[in-house]
Amino acid sequence: MTQRINLKPVTFVELMKEYPHHDFNQLMLLYSVAGGIPQYWHAFNNCIDDKHFRGAIESNIMDAHGELFNEAMWLLNAEVVDFAGYNSILAGLAQGGETIQDLADRTGFKTAKVEEYLENLIILDYVTKTTSIVERRFFGRKRVEYKICDPMISFWYTFVFPYYAAIQQGKTQNARKHLKSHFFNYIQYWFRQVATEIFMTASRQDSLPLNCDEVGLYFNHDEQIDVLGIDNTKKRVFFGDCAYSNKSYTKAEYDAFVERVQNIKELRTDLQGLRMGVRHLFRLSL
Repeated sequence: MTQRINLKPVTFVELMKEYPHHDFNQLMLLYSVAGGIPQYWHAFNNCIDDKHFRGAIESNIMDAHGELFNEAMWLLNAEVVDFAGYNSILAGLAQGGETIQDLADRTGFKTAKVEEYLENLIILDYVTKTTSIVERRFFGRKRVEYKICDPMISFWYTFVFPYYAAIQQGKTQNARKHLKSHFFNYIQYWFRQVATEIFMTASRQDSLPLNCDEVGLYFNHDEQIDVLGIDNTKKRVFFGDCAYSNKSYTKAEYDAFVERVQNIKELRTDLQGLRMGVRHLFRLSL
């Protein structure tokens, strides 16, 4: 009998415990590139700020001779038979495709084939399937979105894949320029995931004045709330606004967030009976 051990990546909260001497910004930069795989962390051991991280990325991932240059391709090739098809789906997700129809339009595959690829990538822990937290509570309309759930895979398909051939030829200028211009925008997504994880962990450990049974992302076709927590016992709702920024969160921005939440009619209807108190989670200052 063959046994397979499925080792899960280290979570961000566990990473904080592993590296207590690092500040939050260092850990955020590390996690958004290397994820929860300790083997990848060594390439960034001496990094302190985003400049150091970009240097380590350029030498380890954006160099044809770098240790991690082909890592994402090797991993995928070892897991699947139809490498080209899965490669196209992951590239489509990194380029902003979120739904089955989005990916069908980008790749030219039929929707049934896209769905097959996605289901297998979910099993392999490459992709996650997401619905709005409110829609998980109430059946009916449902928008399903797909995201790459492994930071290393996401980073590679965002910043390396579009320039892969050029990097092989030693032409890295465009790839480096793209990294410098879009690195912090890229981190925004992973910061929201980390903020959700931290909030959920704190809630479960009774470190907050509310104990949320459910925590997740809220979205519809027009609006998105980064973190929404529901405390069914105390009948309260928590809303979090997350942004990875070196600017202070102003009173005007907070007021605008409160107004935006209160103007989402769907929330008032679906969360009827719960206290709609708005709370700001945090905005990271670097």
